[in-house]
Amino acid sequence: MSHELFEQIQAQQPIERMAGSKSTKENINKIRATFAGKSRLQQGSTRAKILLAIQKAPNNQCTIAELEDKFNMPVRGYIHKLLGKNHIVMVEEK
Repeated sequence: MSHELFEQIQAQQPIERMAGSKSTKENINKIRATFAGKSRLQQGSTRAKILLAIQKAPNNQCTIAELEDKFNMPVRGYIHKLLGKNHIVMVEEK
């Protein structure tokens, strides 16, 4: 039975992406602080430090590349969490 199941799984086609869809990683470049988050960040946490850096940036906006240069580490995971809690929003670049 397990061998039959294995063969069925191997015969399945991989899931294809919908035409025109992009991952969030490709879409997020510039972000802006909202000052209206739904949660309280722990003082001194990495996420709080990243939010503070965004809030102190000119026009409360910065790019992910600027944050990664400032913190010398990947920040996309923190950005996604801040987006989910409404601390920041994506900015459309013109």
